[in-house]
Amino acid sequence: MARAPFQVFGLPFRKKSDRVFEYAIFKRADEDYWQAIAGGGEDGESPVEAAKREALEEANIPASASFFALKTAASVPVFHFKAWRL
Repeated sequence: MARAPFQVFGLPFRKKSDRVFEYAIFKRADEDYWQAIAGGGEDGESPVEAAKREALEEANIPASASFFALKTAASVPVFHFKAWRL
């Protein structure tokens, strides 16, 4: 499988009161750890489109929900990943 051109990270939240927010993280079904929504871009998607698709697939969050794109980016060198030589 080809590597995705970019990765997205989503952290769902809701405002409970004036200064109180709740955030959602999810326990993976296939591993014993927790994570936010994450995945790679597909088929010419924009990062926001990919985030909306991943949110729907992983948490049933509809694309009509509010999404906030942050103006930030980070890189992780490929050698940090177990399957980097495949």
